[in-house]
Amino acid sequence: MRIPAHTPTSLQTAISTALEKLKARRFQSAAQMRAALQSAAAQTFQVGAQNRTTPIAPLFYLPEILRNERLPAQAGQIGVVETATLPQYDRYVRRSALIFLSHVETLQARSYPMGFVDRRSGKALPIATLAEPIRELTVRSQGCFAVTERSVYRLSEQAPQLITRLHHPSRIAIEPQGRWMVVATLRDQESAKLLSFWTLPQPCCNRS
Repeated sequence: MRIPAHTPTSLQTAISTALEKLKARRFQSAAQMRAALQSAAAQTFQVGAQNRTTPIAPLFYLPEILRNERLPAQAGQIGVVETATLPQYDRYVRRSALIFLSHVETLQARSYPMGFVDRRSGKALPIATLAEPIRELTVRSQGCFAVTERSVYRLSEQAPQLITRLHHPSRIAIEPQGRWMVVATLRDQESAKLLSFWTLPQPCCNRS
């Protein structure tokens, strides 16, 4: 592989090291490579600031992989929510993340401690099957919603809660705060003949 000539020198060095044929000459860990790339990006930015004829490479963030695990079944869509605990209890209640996975009509949830420091597989929660294919998983402040062509469900660690069931095929969009949704009733597969606005149930207690 030939590195383009216009690539900054500091970045060329990092790339060359990563592509070394001999293992001993390559980076010995992902953290070492990450540090070298961050240093190269910082040097390129400084040179570019001093010499405007040199392209300025944008600073970038290299995410760290916290864990990897294989899924027991296929997943077409994914939604992530944090378990809601009242702010005054945060220091006492262990927070966790819920990962919702959907495939066709099947819903699965997995629970993980926040920070993902526990290397064991996530806790698998009961699998639910809906009566129709899931179009999307939508995450809002109240949690994760499963949207189908005629229904909206709110997801939790227990069974999905049916929010509403429509009489006709529709396209559904939920407002960013999760307070209401807009429903476009379809005349055919692509165009809508009616637009309506629906309220959504709110949490029983104030979490602000």
